[in-house]
Amino acid sequence: MSGQLALEGFESPAVVHNIFLALAPEGDAPDRLTALAERLRTERGLKGGSQDRERLHVSLHGIAEYSAVPSRLVSNVSAAVGGLSLPRFEVTFDRVVSFNSGRGNRALVAQAQKAQPALEELHRTLADALRRHGVCRDVRSYFTPHVTLLYDGKVVPEQSIEPITWTVTEFVLFDSLQGTGRYERLAHWPLSA
Repeated sequence: MSGQLALEGFESPAVVHNIFLALAPEGDAPDRLTALAERLRTERGLKGGSQDRERLHVSLHGIAEYSAVPSRLVSNVSAAVGGLSLPRFEVTFDRVVSFNSGRGNRALVAQAQKAQPALEELHRTLADALRRHGVCRDVRSYFTPHVTLLYDGKVVPEQSIEPITWTVTEFVLFDSLQGTGRYERLAHWPLSA
């Protein structure tokens, strides 16, 4: 066990692998989103830490949760979505708001005031492909595009921000190792130029 002792009765809890498709902010967007989170923490007296740059994303579709990543998972997802031909497009987030999740910490997110048809089309196209190939247990048709900046118990009312825009050039298959704070990129698929 590489120098570590396991104490009987004190096994480490199993890691849950939450697998999902998402967009990762590109260009200067990760820096701008992180700076926005830090500014809001200071201005609003928030205590929650901002998301690491590597964890910033726009969730598209959850695939499933596993105790261990199945060996054929990436190839199965790739069979479903790898052959899609979709154009690159821009996304813009120009407001922040706290999601009301009931009690406890709420997600402070960046969202868009206006519909983003190209992003909605990507979501719909991926949903159709995942359903056709039976890759995903629960493909949801509704979609609230957002980037989670941080979690905090305080509610931040909706407010406009300087727009943060980036060109989407790919979508990514992420593994969120719950309880560890780590995200791993398992695969990515480019959009056409």
